[in-house]
Amino acid sequence: MKTFGRYFWHRFSTTWLRLLILSIFSFCFALLCIDTSSYYYEGVTLLYSTYGHASILFILFALVIIMPAMEFKPFTSKRNIDAVFSFPLSRTKLLLAHYLNGLIHIFCAYTTSYLALIYETFSAFYNSSNYEYLLTIYFISLSLILAFYSFHSFLYVSASNHIDGIFFQIIWTIFSIISTFFSDSTLINILCEKNDKFYSNWFSVVMPLEELFNSIDKILRNSVKAESPNFFNSAEIFFGYFFWIILGVTAFIGMFLSFNRKKAENIGGISNSWFGYKVAIPVGIFMWIDLTFTTVGFAWSVILGSIIATSAYFVYRRSFKLPIYDWLILAGSFVITPWLLEFLRDLLTKIMK
Repeated sequence: MKTFGRYFWHRFSTTWLRLLILSIFSFCFALLCIDTSSYYYEGVTLLYSTYGHASILFILFALVIIMPAMEFKPFTSKRNIDAVFSFPLSRTKLLLAHYLNGLIHIFCAYTTSYLALIYETFSAFYNSSNYEYLLTIYFISLSLILAFYSFHSFLYVSASNHIDGIFFQIIWTIFSIISTFFSDSTLINILCEKNDKFYSNWFSVVMPLEELFNSIDKILRNSVKAESPNFFNSAEIFFGYFFWIILGVTAFIGMFLSFNRKKAENIGGISNSWFGYKVAIPVGIFMWIDLTFTTVGFAWSVILGSIIATSAYFVYRRSFKLPIYDWLILAGSFVITPWLLEFLRDLLTKIMK
């Protein structure tokens, strides 16, 4: 335990400047992005933030992607991996030290940006009765941030090299954004036709942190009455919160399992994780066809999708020569996807009647 403490302190002491820079930048960025506006409520002029929440969310999403790459990069360097694995620490403790150091950086940077939001929006308020609710939101958001960070850490650690680790994080983030912000999906349109609240409900499940921050607006607007909005006021938000908590715990455990199974000779090589290219490319093909075939036509959707997917396989294998099973998966994805989409459309149509 003393060895772990010394190693953790060594890691923290060598990155304290990064912590300071990130905290100052987060505070200044949030402060500069916040635009306060006024409105009247029962004869009283109140202020509320119009861009502060977006700036904090931007900082958070940037940090949960950047921090794993910063903290775990030594574990993806073929040149240094033998020296790293020769430390008088188990792999679990070694990884945990880097994980905790990154977590401290994220929490500190987030806290400073959150303080900037509170300072700017409450600087002119005579009534501070809702500070307790903002504090509640802060601690709830910390648990979600912990889950996001664990999930992205798992994705990065599951990769064999630095570039793939970053790519795995970005591609799954893009997939989640596409599923919530793009309305061209035929499957989502079917669900929206039958349930006009489905889109907002699905957004609450995938992006609970955004819904949580929307509660701040409600708190500010209710500051005179000192009412606390219930940000778990729907089953979707409640489910979304616990979905990410469970996913975060699972990813945290999976991160250590994946790291303990790594072989030094595979570091820096091709990433064969099932949470990387193997699954991401077929999922990307499915989402691409679902989103584009009604707008550009099925033929163009397949042609453009084939070019993108083939290029992704070239990046995956780091070669223009692909094994036969890659070509089979690529072809099979384009053959199965239209049939699967048709099956899901019929199934959803029947269910939503």
